[in-house]
Amino acid sequence: MHFSLNDDQAALRDGIRRYLDENHDFEARQRALAASEGLNRAAWDGLVALGLLAIDVHEENGGLGLSAIEAMLAQEELGRALAVEPIGLSALAATIIDRHGSDAHRAAWLPAIMAGETLAVIAHGEPATSGHPARLETKATPRKGGFTLSGAKSVVIGGDAANLLLVSAATADGSSLFLVPADAPGVTIKPLYLTDDRRAADIILNDVAVDAEAQLGPDAVTDAYDRMRIALCADMLGAMSKAIDLTVEYMGIRRQFGQALSEFQALQHRVADIYVEIEQARSALFAGMAALLYGDPAERPAAIAAAKAQVGFAARFVGGHAIQLHGGIGMTEEYAVGHVFRRLTVSDASLGNADTQLAMLAETILEEPETDQSVESSQSRKPEMCGASA
Repeated sequence: MHFSLNDDQAALRDGIRRYLDENHDFEARQRALAASEGLNRAAWDGLVALGLLAIDVHEENGGLGLSAIEAMLAQEELGRALAVEPIGLSALAATIIDRHGSDAHRAAWLPAIMAGETLAVIAHGEPATSGHPARLETKATPRKGGFTLSGAKSVVIGGDAANLLLVSAATADGSSLFLVPADAPGVTIKPLYLTDDRRAADIILNDVAVDAEAQLGPDAVTDAYDRMRIALCADMLGAMSKAIDLTVEYMGIRRQFGQALSEFQALQHRVADIYVEIEQARSALFAGMAALLYGDPAERPAAIAAAKAQVGFAARFVGGHAIQLHGGIGMTEEYAVGHVFRRLTVSDASLGNADTQLAMLAETILEEPETDQSVESSQSRKPEMCGASA
């Protein structure tokens, strides 16, 4: 199968990249981090105007009617720019409400989210579960007219500034997502700074009362977890692309023993190895995206775990080698590659790092019963992933 972007997808990617290059370079990012909001408000408004918050929302609900593929491309560019604005996270929350919410949910929340007026984030990660939906410790206890939510969510990126939380919780018959205003009684938000300087929050839910109408439809937690992992993979791929660009540029400038570093054959081999890792990560991301869009729902979580494991291992390799090829300057605050490395570290760790994802995949394989399974004919469906053609 050949993967390539069609003209519309390439135009979308190039437009987002051009805007970010012009409005969110490294210096602008550093100024945003120093601001009280922790984001570049002008860049946020510009990205909203580009439609990033409405990419994967159906047209009949006010969105652009595109797909997870275009959302992936947008998140890759946000990762490449080391964007601190949690716009991709709010876009993902809009997608989940669009896919799993009721008409009332969509009418109440989507217009404000897509306009950038309401920041919504999915509060799913927990200290001990690595995001695994079947191991949620936050509980939704039935009460008259609704539920009571109790538990803790950890390292919710954007959670410090969020207006709306999509909280995952274990229920009597599985798990579900609940729409919870960030200022609801019983919600405690503890802001924190991540290793890569982005802002996040630990969120405590102490007997938070929600109406029955706050519950999203079935399978919302699994879908959100899978889409969040794909988004993290795309973010890491973008950051890895930035790492190799910075490294190649630096090696062409830095001279040692009378010649540029780029002229040393041993270092050329290391750069080639970085390119190979990035392309393997890209292929893993495409495989995970194919599973998300076209795969058997029962097999999708394992396929996406494999993708995040591969991308996470590649991120460690690429980030580490980029730092080594820069030498001491790579560890300074004033140079971007160190911030890229920290971004990769945070994204790898989010919702279970590469080792955790590999363990999840191994558990799935070991638990699978040995049964004969027919393979669906490739002619029975025609995937449109990134202009894919068989």
